[in-house]
Amino acid sequence: MGIEISFEDLPDDIRKALENNDYNIININDSDKKIFAQNIKHLIRNGKIEKAINEFSKEVEELDDIDNPLIILQNQYNSLKKEKIIGNISNDEYNRRLAQITFGLLSLIEEYLKSK
Repeated sequence: MGIEISFEDLPDDIRKALENNDYNIININDSDKKIFAQNIKHLIRNGKIEKAINEFSKEVEELDDIDNPLIILQNQYNSLKKEKIIGNISNDEYNRRLAQITFGLLSLIEEYLKSK
């Protein structure tokens, strides 16, 4: 269900680059991925871990190598939140486990940037 574009519909500079076998044009997918990753990291920097996980999850649900570990992180985060709410965890332990989850999320973002 992708979008079909004919060669003639491409912008002139891209069409000429392809005609000349000049594949050093900007890879739009890579650029979009970097911008997306920067946005997720921005959420993390601002302490919005849950939103970062949820947004990242939407993007990678088709990439099992990233989505499956992300599901585990999401579950760990949800469990941690519940423990904090009911008071079954100290602030130090909460912060330690949150840091582990955050590090795992950042690692998955790097994997995402390397993925095709």
